[in-house]
Amino acid sequence: LKEALVEAQAVGLGADGARGPMPDAAQMAQPRFRDLHAATALDLLMAATRYREADALIEQEIALARHDGRMARLVELGLARMTIYLQVGDVRHATKELSQAVSRAAPRSIVRPFRDQAAAIATLVNDTKPSAWAFALGEERTFFHQLCERLPIDNPVASQRIAAWSPDDAGAVVPTAREAELLALIDQGLSNQQIADHTGAAVGTIKWHLKNLFRKFGVSNRSAALARARAMGLLPTSRF
Repeated sequence: LKEALVEAQAVGLGADGARGPMPDAAQMAQPRFRDLHAATALDLLMAATRYREADALIEQEIALARHDGRMARLVELGLARMTIYLQVGDVRHATKELSQAVSRAAPRSIVRPFRDQAAAIATLVNDTKPSAWAFALGEERTFFHQLCERLPIDNPVASQRIAAWSPDDAGAVVPTAREAELLALIDQGLSNQQIADHTGAAVGTIKWHLKNLFRKFGVSNRSAALARARAMGLLPTSRF
């Protein structure tokens, strides 16, 4: 680590606060170079156990990725945050980050970031109960199961449960894809406005979908809807 920090400082990547010359603007204007620069800085911060600064860098990069609509980059950053949570022993939030990464990656078949973090993901899956991986959508369950098949998983029960789950297990009431997305977002504690910003829909549209969801579940508020979804196996039983 000491040698790495010395080399990093020479190219403007000092994780210990000292900085050398930064790359020129032309280089930083190239998304691929900028991603590599940020990823290296992040690795250095994590190796130096400067997790607060690493998380701040991730948040900054997430904002840029969202602005540019780069979903694969968002998956990478989510998995990086998962690794930080694992290193500090916060399995709950690590599970949440991996679940979000799967939800983003599954519709687009984004696989490479999961391969890059294979060891960390295997550790997390081995240390969690099957109920932690109750994905709402079939494509997410299939994607997660396929990922687990490629990992050194010592606890295969979790991935097998995902693969075997069918909509009938949830009873006659099955939310639509949009309603399942809203369930995941309200489980994260997002307000209607934040959900609208995240999905690009109008606040009124979000309220309309939630109203339909509440009616379908036979509930009158968010807390009851989340409890109902967990009972149906549509959400993790633990609240992060």
